[in-house]
Amino acid sequence: MPTGVYTHPLWLNRRVRPILFVIGPSIAYVQLTRGKYALIESDDAHLVWGRNWCAAPHHQEDLFYAISRERKTLKTNLMHCTIMGTRAGKEIDHANRNGLDNRRHGNLRRATKSQNRVNSKRRCDNKTGFKGVTINRNKKRKFQANIQWAGKQYYLGAYETPEEAAAVVREKAKDLHGEFARSG
Repeated sequence: MPTGVYTHPLWLNRRVRPILFVIGPSIAYVQLTRGKYALIESDDAHLVWGRNWCAAPHHQEDLFYAISRERKTLKTNLMHCTIMGTRAGKEIDHANRNGLDNRRHGNLRRATKSQNRVNSKRRCDNKTGFKGVTINRNKKRKFQANIQWAGKQYYLGAYETPEEAAAVVREKAKDLHGEFARSG
């Protein structure tokens, strides 16, 4: 597929930001708002044609998703769901946690809600710097390790340093979460 700008014949009377192929025959960039671009595979370009895609900020400070809105219904479409398709009870997870990297064969994967949640960053109000580690001021050992999976909370003990507690959380995450395990 040649490098360049794609236009779709059905959308010529509407202003649509072009899909730019800048990396080569297998990777394409889709121009978004806010000076951002979404990364897709060029084979999926036909799935995103004819829409103006926007960079929508997520509640996490540095995370954006590519979205478009239908004029008549005001329905919001997420680019990663448009590319992968959605199934009941399943979500689409970005393995590298970059919401603008929408490559089907390298980053996007089907996940349950629990799997998608464990592949998230630590909370912004976390004071220890480690996911699953909290400060317990009532005990002599003040760093507590916890992990959650399938609606159950697991207490993993209290430790002298946050690094010790984080190591225990990482090991348990590998057992419980498998390929979706993230500790940072």
